[in-house]
Amino acid sequence: MAFEATLQARLGNLEIRDGPIDAMYRATYPVFLDYFQQRIAVPNLTENDAKIAVTLVYAWMTPAKLNTEHWSNFNIAKDALRELTAGMVLNLDQLKQIKSFVGGSLIATSKFLHLLDPNRFAIWDRRVAYAGYRYRYHSQYNRNDAYLTYLDDLKELALSPHVDRLVSNALNDASEVRKKEFALFHLGIQETAT
Repeated sequence: MAFEATLQARLGNLEIRDGPIDAMYRATYPVFLDYFQQRIAVPNLTENDAKIAVTLVYAWMTPAKLNTEHWSNFNIAKDALRELTAGMVLNLDQLKQIKSFVGGSLIATSKFLHLLDPNRFAIWDRRVAYAGYRYRYHSQYNRNDAYLTYLDDLKELALSPHVDRLVSNALNDASEVRKKEFALFHLGIQETAT
C-alpha cells in the first residue's frame, strides 16, 4: 500500500496548530526522548524503567487509561526491545510482544517505539491514519500491519521544502521521521476539523 494519491498536494496547504496542548507536547517531547535514550534504549533495561516509560507515553494520551495488567508481559517485550535496539527491523511478532506490555494499544506502542528510536519509528494515530490513508474508523487504523505499512511508506515520503521549513520551525531539532509524522498529524487535524 502507499499513501493516498493526493497527499503531496494536500500537504502543500498544511497549517500547524499551535495551541496550549501543542506547547505541552513540544515541551515534554525532549524530556521524554531523553528519558528513553538514557533508560530504555540500553542493554540493561529494567522493568521499573520500562513501566515509567509506558506511564510517560500514556500521559500524552488523554483520555486513554493505562491498564497496568499488561505490565506482566515485560519479559516478552524486553527481548523484542533488545532486538530492536540492536538494529533489527521491526516485525509483526516483535510489535505484538511490545504492544502486549504497552497496554495493548497500538497508538501507545507507536509512541513508545518512536521515543525508543525516533530515527526509525514514527507515531501512529487516527489523525496520521486519516491524512495518509483516509482511514476513518478504528478498525481501519488499529491494525498492526497498517502500522508496519506506514513505517515503510514513510521512508518514501518526501516533504517539499515549504513543508519541511514549516515543520522544522515548529519542531526545532527533530528526526526526518518525526518531521514527516508531525506533518501528517497536523494535516489530519486540519482535515478532520472541517
